[in-house]
Amino acid sequence: MLTLSDGSIIPSGLCVWTLGLLPNPMLSSLGVPLTADGYIAVDASYRVQRAPGIYAIGDCAEIIDPASGLADGKTCKEATAQASRLAQVIAADLMGRPAPTHKRFMDFFCFGLGPQRGIAWTRAWGIDMIFTGKLGWRLREFTWKSASLLK
Repeated sequence: MLTLSDGSIIPSGLCVWTLGLLPNPMLSSLGVPLTADGYIAVDASYRVQRAPGIYAIGDCAEIIDPASGLADGKTCKEATAQASRLAQVIAADLMGRPAPTHKRFMDFFCFGLGPQRGIAWTRAWGIDMIFTGKLGWRLREFTWKSASLLK
């Protein structure tokens, strides 16, 4: 069973969890459509193509942003947003309402490089922006603190 943030419960039959940057070879034995690279083929609302009532997100799915045509990354920042949206999709499908579609997560990476030193990278308007040193550290701290508030 899946429990939504409002406390409602959605019965589920099977949840396959994978970890890693490559699709698990076991996916080919599930009988769901796969991409040429072995990822589960889904629509913009994470529904497995030609398999009603089955959804896939994260490392095992190829999720394409409908606005940009770009594939989502395979990191926890994307998966966390996908999981939250998937709960909304399933609830909408169960209630017969239009489901939300995928929205690409902002390209942003940050790392600590020691005491009060860091690096932050983002891409906006086709420009790579890199912040290092104390500013990179402060951006990393802000990002991590903001992310922890979402949980």
